[in-house]
Amino acid sequence: MTDAPDYELQRPDPPPVLPPQPRVAARWIVAAIVIAAGGAALWFYLRAPDAQPVASEPVASSPAAPPPAAARPLCAATEAPVLPPLDESDAAVGTLVRTVSSHPRVIAWLATGDLVRSVAVAVDNVAAGQVPVRSLRAFRPSGDFRVFETRNMLLIDPRSYARYASTAAAIDSVDAQDAARLCATLKPRLEDAYRELGRAEPFDRVLERAITTLLSTPVPPETVALVPKGAVYGFEDEALERLAPAQKQLLRMGPRHVRVIQDTLREIALAIGIPPERLPQ
Repeated sequence: MTDAPDYELQRPDPPPVLPPQPRVAARWIVAAIVIAAGGAALWFYLRAPDAQPVASEPVASSPAAPPPAAARPLCAATEAPVLPPLDESDAAVGTLVRTVSSHPRVIAWLATGDLVRSVAVAVDNVAAGQVPVRSLRAFRPSGDFRVFETRNMLLIDPRSYARYASTAAAIDSVDAQDAARLCATLKPRLEDAYRELGRAEPFDRVLERAITTLLSTPVPPETVALVPKGAVYGFEDEALERLAPAQKQLLRMGPRHVRVIQDTLREIALAIGIPPERLPQ
């Protein structure tokens, strides 16, 4: 299998014609971006605004009102975390992540090294609508993307969804509150890694946009039709085809997996401090 994500896998020539297979009831995850969001606080993403919000002047007759939800930093720590410098952080990050999940997929990701930077890149990619192929390579599924033809229609083979079962189990193993605590601890180094990318936008905003990008992805139908588009496949439904690459990759994981990852990601979003009214419904 190539490093290309499913949504841009090269189409065999001629396209394979396979008999229809029964639907697979497997459970899923992310992104990579997302175990990064769950395992390293995620499919995988965190930073505070560059400037602290200016508090309003307190009223003499009453306590000062709390800042508005939009001004509150995400993954706020109750006490200042102490972490090694970014270049020396892998060992500490590995220890912390293992307290959140011991799933084999997560452990495999820990072995890739440069963990904080890979999370920062994954968040940046997803926020831009792209698939974090390289930074989350440990979550790449085994096997090939499959299609089958029936009644002159080209459909996604349900066996393609089954490839994400172990990744789904990895994300499902992460508790949202544990992920939020991990996020708060790692946030200073995640901010360091994000600044290295040369981005001017506050990382809190990028993190929120990455999460909402995945949450706004529509749940696909059980049967998804494809059309050949040169060397690749595209969705026959133009509304699906117009989605961002990261969203189309999520769609290729199957409807059951989309629901699982979105449910988990919503719990994490709320736990790290994103107000519910700012999340897609």
